[in-house]
Formats: sequence, C-alpha cells, structure tokens
Amino acid sequence: MPGDQGKRIARNVFANWAAHLVVVAAGFVLPRFIGDCRGRQVLGVWDFAWSLALYLEFLVLGISAAVERHVSRYRSMEDWPALRRTVNSAFAILLVSFMLGLAGVGGMAWLTPRLLGVSGKDLLGEAQMVVVILGVATALRLPMLAFNGVINGCERFDLSSLINGTSRIVQLAAMVAVLLGGYGLVALALVALLTQCMAFAAATVTARRVCPPLRISPRLVSWHGAKEVLAFGGKAFIYQVSRMLAYQTNGWKNRTASTKRWSRLSAQSRLTT
Repeated sequence: MPGDQGKRIARNVFANWAAHLVVVAAGFVLPRFIGDCRGRQVLGVWDFAWSLALYLEFLVLGISAAVERHVSRYRSMEDWPALRRTVNSAFAILLVSFMLGLAGVGGMAWLTPRLLGVSGKDLLGEAQMVVVILGVATALRLPMLAFNGVINGCERFDLSSLINGTSRIVQLAAMVAVLLGGYGLVALALVALLTQCMAFAAATVTARRVCPPLRISPRLVSWHGAKEVLAFGGKAFIYQVSRMLAYQTNGWKNRTASTKRWSRLSAQSRLTT
C-alpha cells in the first residue's frame, strides 16, 4: 500500500542518517581519546593501520551491490531458486576474497616498518600487530557484505543501518573503556575485531529472518550465479575503486607524513631532556 511504502521509505532514510551520524560522532570522539591517552604519535600509528587495512575492501569487487540488485529482482518475481543461486555464489566469491585478504595482511605487516617510519622497536611491533588484527577484521567484513546485500535487497535498510550503528556504538564504548583502562592499540584493534564478528553474526541472522526462503549451502553455488553477480558488480566496482583509491591514497600520505613528523619531534624532545 502507498501509505505503508511511504512509512518504510521514511524509516529507512531515518535509520540510514542515524547510522551515519553515529559513524561521524565516533570519528570525532575516538581520535581525541587516543591522542589524549596515548599521544599523537600513537594516534598516527592507529590511523595508518586503519588506512592500510581498508585497502582490503577493494576485494569486495562490487558484489554487495550486485546482491542487492538481484535479491530485489528475484524476490519481486518470487524466483527463490535464482535468489539462492545468486546469494550463495556471491558468498562463495567473497569467501575467496576473504582468504586473499588474509594473505594480503601478511604483506601489509611486512611493509609497515618500511612505510611508517617511526622510531622504537616496541612501537613498530605494536604497529605491525595492529595492522594484522585490523586487516583480519576488514577481511572478515567481506563475506558479511553478502548478507548485507540480502537485507538491503529486501528493502530493510533500517535493519542494516541498525546493525552498523549498534556495532559502532558498542565499539566506541568498548574502545573508550579500553583507553581509560590504560590499554594500548592492540587492545583497541581486538575490540574492532570482536565487534566485527558480532556484526557478522547479526547480519547473518537478520538476512535469514527478512528472507525466509534463503538457504546457504555449497551445493547452491553455480558458475552461472557467479558470472551474474560479477557482471553487475564489475560496473559498481570501477566507480568504487576510483573514489576509494583517491581517498585512501591521499589520507595515507597525510597520515604517514604526520606520524613521521611526530616521531622526529619525539626523538628531538628526548635528546633535549
């Protein structure tokens, strides 16, 4: 009915904006706490680790957008076998992306001392560990996007926003508690990993609830379904890569330069005291 559709659209828009506000608020609060509790050099290491780990999101390949599109289409047609084929094939592709992401985490950890340029073996070791943990958390998000696509394809953007916003709030509260407790970046990274696992579980359960005909089984994976999601996902991927590459590269350069600058200032301060 038109009235129900209007309410659903309003609910989805409100939930989406609320989730974005949570993300923006967390972006303001957490860096301040890290800088105040651990210093700006450590904050630079944290930002560097996140910016490096987020490159793994290139492995999404636009699959999430393809799942949304095909789930919406097959759901309207009540073609449940095609819906199951699409979702399972997309999930299989994203599982491969997850494994490739885990392999990439090792390379990122190896590159960290060469890119970061901070002094002190302890801080470098901590930076490498943080890159590994945040890389695993980011890679874990890849297969989760198949279930996010199902939720959004069923026009329940409010639920996907709820999962995202709630996980961000829990993550922020836990990270602030960790910092106030005197713990370091590794503990913060573990919080990020644990909240990502929670979000994955919530997305999986929610997708099954909003789409009861959905089944997850290796037998439902097909080459036809894989080609279907890759064909559509490739178009979205080109656009996403161009934006993300520009944003991440500029951000990475700025964060690396800032971290190196604070490292030199810290070393000079120790020499003069």
